[in-house]
Amino acid sequence: MTRAKTPFWIGAALTLGLALARDSISDPLQREIVQDKPLGKFSVVGDYAGQAIPNALYVIGMLGDYVLNDRSTSLDRAWLMTKAFAYSGITTVALKYTVRESRPNRPGNKTSFPSGHTSTAFAFASVVGAEHALPYGIAAYALATFVGLSRMNDNQHVLHDVVGGATIGLSYGLGLYYRKKHKLENISFQFLPSDHLDGAMLIAELKF
Repeated sequence: MTRAKTPFWIGAALTLGLALARDSISDPLQREIVQDKPLGKFSVVGDYAGQAIPNALYVIGMLGDYVLNDRSTSLDRAWLMTKAFAYSGITTVALKYTVRESRPNRPGNKTSFPSGHTSTAFAFASVVGAEHALPYGIAAYALATFVGLSRMNDNQHVLHDVVGGATIGLSYGLGLYYRKKHKLENISFQFLPSDHLDGAMLIAELKF
């Protein structure tokens, strides 16, 4: 397990607690948000941002930088974002069709938990926050939070749906980042001359 286990367990516990206290927390909050519509028409920004548009633009940008400037780091970042989005998306869809929770605005649609928009947004934010400078991370997490709020504002999801989606996206983004970093930190290479000084040997050392 990587350091991503801490936000995962915190998020999972919070999601479970909110689901169990739905009648006293999530549902009353949802009614208040739907009535007030705090985001108004701006919630459409959250809708689009949760449809993997930032994720795709990031991947395209990193691939472009790799092609133009031959930066292997950019290729690694593009691959990291792709995996974070794919893994969180697969997990989200699997849970939707396993839990089968009704959406607040469409009881016949049983794909409410967890929020796919939110898991996608937090997969994006976690990668940006881990790979780039603090201001970029703050902006990415602010956007992801806005996405989650927009789903509640539009009555598509309740609070524990959003927290569950955020936990999935965050856990995959950070987990894959720390896994990649751990592998890089634990691989070392050495060039040593042969016994007769007529060649050299490459020794790779992997620490577990």
